[in-house]
Amino acid sequence: DIVVITGKLEVEKSAGIEFERLQFAGSVNLQKSSQIGFKNCSFFGAGDGLRTDGVNDLRVTHAVFAGVPLELKNTTGIYLSGNIYANKDAPAIRLDAASSVLYSDYNCYQDSNKCWLADNAVISFPDLQKKHDRYSQTAVPELVTENGIPCLANAHLFAGRGPLGTSQGIYSEFEQSNLRLAGPFVHSVSETTANIEWWMSKSATCDLAWGDTPEMTNVVKNLNCGLFASFSLTGLKPGKAYHVKITSAVPANNDGVIKDSGISPGKASMTFTTATADKPTVYYVAPDGDDGKSGLAREQAWRTVSHAADKAKAGDTVLIAGGTYREGVKIRTTGDENQPLTFKTMSGEKVVFNGDDRSLAHAFIVSVKKHCRFDGFYFVNYNGTIFNLQQSDHIQVSRCFHDGRGAGYAGGIMNAQNCADLLVKNCVIMNGFGGMSTIGCPDLRLENNVFLRNLITAITPVNEPDQKMYFNKNIFIVWVNYKSCNTVFNRLRHPARISTYYRFLACTGFKKCNSKTF
Repeated sequence: DIVVITGKLEVEKSAGIEFERLQFAGSVNLQKSSQIGFKNCSFFGAGDGLRTDGVNDLRVTHAVFAGVPLELKNTTGIYLSGNIYANKDAPAIRLDAASSVLYSDYNCYQDSNKCWLADNAVISFPDLQKKHDRYSQTAVPELVTENGIPCLANAHLFAGRGPLGTSQGIYSEFEQSNLRLAGPFVHSVSETTANIEWWMSKSATCDLAWGDTPEMTNVVKNLNCGLFASFSLTGLKPGKAYHVKITSAVPANNDGVIKDSGISPGKASMTFTTATADKPTVYYVAPDGDDGKSGLAREQAWRTVSHAADKAKAGDTVLIAGGTYREGVKIRTTGDENQPLTFKTMSGEKVVFNGDDRSLAHAFIVSVKKHCRFDGFYFVNYNGTIFNLQQSDHIQVSRCFHDGRGAGYAGGIMNAQNCADLLVKNCVIMNGFGGMSTIGCPDLRLENNVFLRNLITAITPVNEPDQKMYFNKNIFIVWVNYKSCNTVFNRLRHPARISTYYRFLACTGFKKCNSKTF
């Protein structure tokens, strides 16, 4: 049932109240109260939206503000998550001080230039992300009126963007035994590639079919998918139509059945057409940039690497200017053979990716992508491994410096699983809990790297007997008095798989040095 409250709602000197699944067409005013929550509510119409004065511990989650503001005066302990702010030409949130917000993330802002009005200043989306809303997005909600309330006509843009894989704005909760799926959708295409995405209510194993005919004779089985899934097709023909669909999705615990949500498995396919003429583009990112600009020149640079990762495609290069970037970048597009997707430091400049006091787990997340290049970066203060690679082939990481000093048990530079032809070259990995870990990575190549003082082990390579690894001209320095040289490798079950000339130097406290060739 739909409940619309058209009059004014006033709450004063109250505590412990939760408003859920209510549609407010009039004003909502809260005064001198505490522990107030709004969940899955809409604010719209001719009223003043949601206004508070003297409130402590306010939670607003999965709400839609359709052209009305969220105004918070003398309010503390504010928690905002999963909301959609249709805030065209005006700040979405107005408050006395930004410090009164404990948490704000996984939201959507329509106007990237005017997100908050706090401390008597307008805060843009790039500036807001320095402290809050790292995983939020900017998008334009297309609102239509159904049954007297605003509804999203472009709901697919907000699916899976909320906390824990839920949608932004109002969403339907699901029973834990059921699996819901939204998609697939096309994120982007180039002449020879297509990037497909879909969202699910729980982790599952999916099968995907695709082809240039409705029969879709190409089948990809057993894709291990989280709440957000991404799959890229490479080697396609320019200017040609293709079909794709999810043919099955089985929850990890195998206890669910598919329910309709968007395009369901086995029910409908999606069609896309590759580009006819694609020229490689160079994009620029800089700390003083603006994600609202073109990104096509240094003076038109974007502000965030994440924005560039959303826009760049196979063959493109993202040049990053010197400065500090507090980001966890998800690679949503693939490169292709002879058309790699490249992220690179501008010549002569120092680019530092900072995990913001270990609040971020990874600097780059790459899943089911190919031919990506990462060159010339410094990494500090991340909680997990810098590069998290899953089922991604022909990835190259070069001239990177991972500094784990002062971070306690910091992660290493890389965790890679099922990634063929992986190259790590000319990198320095210092003081990580482990230098790097790889599982099922045939033709792994480590060249001219320095592994310095990694706390447990420098490398954990786990391959099958027929999956060879190539190590050449690397230096391993243990430099911990109570550790011995066997900390260079962990779980090296098949030493014979290490091919070509391999020589390493292992030093323990600079008292004992051994050199060995396999």
